[in-house]
Amino acid sequence: MSLYSQFKQHVLSKKLISSSDKILLSISGGVDSVVLADLLFRLGRELGFDLSFVHFDHGLRGKESDDDASFVKELAKRYQRPFHKRSLKSKLSSKKTNLQALARAWRYRLLESLALQKQCSLIVTAHQANDVAETFFIQMLRGKGPEAWVGLREKSVLEKNGLFLLRPLLPFSRKQILEYAQEKKILWREDSSNLKTEYLRNKIRHGLFEALHEINPKFLELFAQNLEILREEQDYLSQKMKSWLEEQKLQTQNRLSLSRTKLQQLPGVLRLRVLKESLKCIGLTYDKIKRVHLLNIQHLLLSSSPKARVTLANEIEVFVKKTELVFKRHSKRGKRSKNKFF
Repeated sequence: MSLYSQFKQHVLSKKLISSSDKILLSISGGVDSVVLADLLFRLGRELGFDLSFVHFDHGLRGKESDDDASFVKELAKRYQRPFHKRSLKSKLSSKKTNLQALARAWRYRLLESLALQKQCSLIVTAHQANDVAETFFIQMLRGKGPEAWVGLREKSVLEKNGLFLLRPLLPFSRKQILEYAQEKKILWREDSSNLKTEYLRNKIRHGLFEALHEINPKFLELFAQNLEILREEQDYLSQKMKSWLEEQKLQTQNRLSLSRTKLQQLPGVLRLRVLKESLKCIGLTYDKIKRVHLLNIQHLLLSSSPKARVTLANEIEVFVKKTELVFKRHSKRGKRSKNKFF
């Protein structure tokens, strides 16, 4: 079965796209996004949905960046699709570190803004199976937990505005995409930064994955199967955690409290999830929550004489008050409480 037939079957069977959708495709000019543009154009002729392209000019590779933008503009003209260009030069020019993460954050912010402006229902990106595996190892090597390992979802609701973010190529490998491009004689742009080994993703892609593929050529297929199991387990835990919190938490603007006894009765893995989500509910972002924080709060919770307090990011204080575990957010960042655990 051809890649297009597989893609069409996948999209239709999971009802990822409907004829009434208005789609904004983020397209870099690389092989993944160019192939996705072709697949969506073909599918659009059958289903009748609206499709437009947006390209982000990062301005980090000089003439190469300019040529990428010109290539995508010409591609949109060939497909007779609306073309939008957004520049990130002013956002990135003064930054020297963590450029990739910053660029990613700005892309999604501008994507959402443009999609709302154009009244789109779907934002579509060209992430594929290799990207999922690479992201898994990146998050693991950075010390993130299982929730982050399964982070790339096929379809998700953006928190505001009711937009959906869709990644319809996730079931397909880079090898399948390259074979389709070569078979259809589709041209694409190569990003020279993808060869630079100072980036962790490239080290994983060109080093680790090549070694794993040599050990087992079906590595990516087996990885995808096991990740799906992990994702189902994480979804189940997340559902249990949210249900428990909805029933048990007492929350005001700057304070959240939970029954200490009921927390102690939870299985350890679910208890840590509840503690993490409670910190988020009171205003701490996930990137500021480390496993050591959760373990220290759990130690406080389970202690027979919990007199210590745990302070996070100089703004959230966690302590035991009688029968409750209390999460308190300071309205002003001032004194930091004494903490036996740090």
